Amino acid sequence: MIVLLAVVVFVVKFAWLLALIAAVAFVGYSIGKTLARADDAGIARQRRAAELRARADRQNQAFLRGDLRAGIYGNYPPAV
Repeated sequence: MIVLLAVVVFVVKFAWLLALIAAVAFVGYSIGKTLARADDAGIARQRRAAELRARADRQNQAFLRGDLRAGIYGNYPPAV
C-alpha cells in the first residue's frame, strides 16, 4: 500500500517531466521518419537519373554502331 502511494505521489509530482520526455521522444521519432522519407525520395531520384543515363548511353552506342532506329528514336520508334 505504501509503495503504491509512493508511486502515485511520484507520478503526480513529476507528471510534467514524464510528459516532457514523451513529447521529446515523439518529436525525435517524427523527425527521424521525415528524414528517412526524404532520403528514400533522394535515392529514388538518383536511381531514376542513373537509369536515364544508362538508357541514353545505350541509345548513343546504337547510333554510333549505325542502328539509326534504336539510336535516334530510342524507345519511341516511328510508326512506318
